[in-house]
Amino acid sequence: ASLGVVFLFKQNVGVYLVVLSTAALAVREIAAAPSGSGVIGRMVARASGLWASFALVSSTAFVYAASNGALGAMMSHFTSLGAEYGDKRAVPLPSLKSLSPAAVALVVLIGVGVFVARAAPRVLGPLAVVTLLVISAAILYPGRAYQIKNSATAVIAYLGPALFLLTAVVLLWGFRRDARNAWWLDRGPILLTGVFALGTYLEAYPRADYAHVVRVLPPVFLLMMVLAARGASSLRTHLATRLQNPSRAALLCAAVPLVLVVVIGIKDVWQPRFDGRLRFHERTPLTLARARGIMVTHKQAEFIETLADEIEAKTAADDSMFSFPAKGTAFYFLTGRRNPTRFTWWRSAGLKMSEKESWLNQISAGTPKLLLVSAGMKDQRVLQSVNNAFSQVSTVGNIEIFVRKEAPQALSHN
Repeated sequence: ASLGVVFLFKQNVGVYLVVLSTAALAVREIAAAPSGSGVIGRMVARASGLWASFALVSSTAFVYAASNGALGAMMSHFTSLGAEYGDKRAVPLPSLKSLSPAAVALVVLIGVGVFVARAAPRVLGPLAVVTLLVISAAILYPGRAYQIKNSATAVIAYLGPALFLLTAVVLLWGFRRDARNAWWLDRGPILLTGVFALGTYLEAYPRADYAHVVRVLPPVFLLMMVLAARGASSLRTHLATRLQNPSRAALLCAAVPLVLVVVIGIKDVWQPRFDGRLRFHERTPLTLARARGIMVTHKQAEFIETLADEIEAKTAADDSMFSFPAKGTAFYFLTGRRNPTRFTWWRSAGLKMSEKESWLNQISAGTPKLLLVSAGMKDQRVLQSVNNAFSQVSTVGNIEIFVRKEAPQALSHN
């Protein structure tokens, strides 16, 4: 039933999770069965209950849409949106080359750690703390060690796939027929946590850009904590005969990667997003009349006010504009400019292909006075329509500003 609620808020995640949960349920029945007989029947019965409760909740979305005459449009939107995925919208993970500084550092640190643990175990703790502080300083210190910073960000991008691979290895290791029930009791929580993390992580696939990766990381971090706790327990047992204080060494080995994840998070999320002082607070007020009272970061304020000034300088109050990127839609209101369409941006929900074609034809004819276009726009049909009647006049951040070309007679008259 809870997966049905997930579906209501994020449809693809709900589907991913219920399918993966069915697979986890099948593994549980196989592992917990005292014998091979009757396993299929129990799997079907359990899966039926899972899917029935999921459908009971998730179907309310379809009932509501149908009662408002929107079921067809909703299904059409989802199918057309799904068809847009693939090469055109895929954002690959960072290059493996960007991981090389982190990989080299990891190999060196592991080698040094193993040597110190055998030669001088008492030095291992202080050495690990000093190393952690040096790496953290290199990551957080502004304007230096760019390769280390970029490699640290790449590590987070690859964290999800790496943990899923590690989880698969942990689950498969020791799956023996004569001890399956013990295997489930020992590793079932890892499987269930991995299913939850993977189902949520797939929401971003195949878009490995910064914004999508960041928002699916919380369940990945949960999986990382589970694996770290298990790793610390196994490592403590392994070191019990070699070190005087194996618990402290195991805890240290598990804590180091967790601390580094926090440090990288501060670099990639806290520092660029929030103003100074150690608090989640944005203190720069916007000076736009329609944004009075809104507080943002200094960087955001500069972007918003610069883009608003550009729009107001190149259009009049009664002129129309259209924003292809979603982040530009706020400027309809902030600058008081008219949107000549019934949708807010290029990929608004429920937008039919025929409506897109009609609007592109109007753009080719120069209908709006100003256009906002993403700097990374790759749709050639859009770019052709824009270039037919508009000229780029400036760029603010990653948004390009296009203004309608003047007619030839207007130019000669001037």
